Formats: sequence, structure tokens, C-alpha cells
Amino acid sequence: MIVLPVMHNNRRLVYLGICGIAVILVAYLGVRLFLCRLDASRAFTQISLLLEIQEVAQAADTPTGLCKGIRDALWLSPRAVDGTATPSERSVEAVRQRVVSNLILRLKRITGKDFGTDPQRWIEEFLPQPLTNGLAR
Repeated sequence: MIVLPVMHNNRRLVYLGICGIAVILVAYLGVRLFLCRLDASRAFTQISLLLEIQEVAQAADTPTGLCKGIRDALWLSPRAVDGTATPSERSVEAVRQRVVSNLILRLKRITGKDFGTDPQRWIEEFLPQPLTNGLAR
């Protein structure tokens, strides 16, 4: 039990109000710190996966393997689209774009073809669509 010094009632209310505000502020800052660390941790994990996708695709050294890497990099997680993206999301998107760009450059060297920088065009060219009940999707 907290024992407050004997004060006039108004002073006691002010003191309790200030303590309440301080507790709320500390709780708010703690939650913000937790969310910030969680965001950074998620970004680190996604960047690690993107770099691993790039490494595996380049090790395959075939157009199909490289296109699978492009597809996986694009599929990995939601993309940061608008100005509301966090710095971590922008970092993940920058790494994703770099990985896709590197894989496209490798495809250009291996195949001698140039379908531009649109990853979807490369995927359509070198990854055949899977068959479903004998019909192409």
C-alpha cells in the first residue's frame, strides 16, 4: 500500500495525476520500443531470406532456377507501396529490388536475351505454367 504524505486534497490530486501520467507515458514508450524492435527483427529476417533466395538462385545458374528466385523474392512478403512504410519496410523493399535486379542481370548474361527489367516478363518466359487437370492455368 502506498502511503502519501499528508497534504491538502488538491495537492494530493495533482500528485496522483502526475504519477498517473508518468505511468501511462512509460507504458506507451515501452510498447513503442517493443514494436520498433519487432519491426526491425522482422525486417532482418526478411532481408536474410531474400539474400538466401538470391544465393540459391545464382547457384542454380539456369534460367529456370534464376526465375524461381525472382518469383520467390517477389512473393516473400507484402511490398511497401506508399509513403506510410516504415524505415524497415523501405529497407526490405530496397533489398528485394536489388536481388531481383541482380537475378535479371544474371539471366541476361546466361541467356543472351533482354526482356527488360520487368520481372514478370522473365518469369513468363522461363517458368512454364504448371498443368492442372491437363489444362494450363
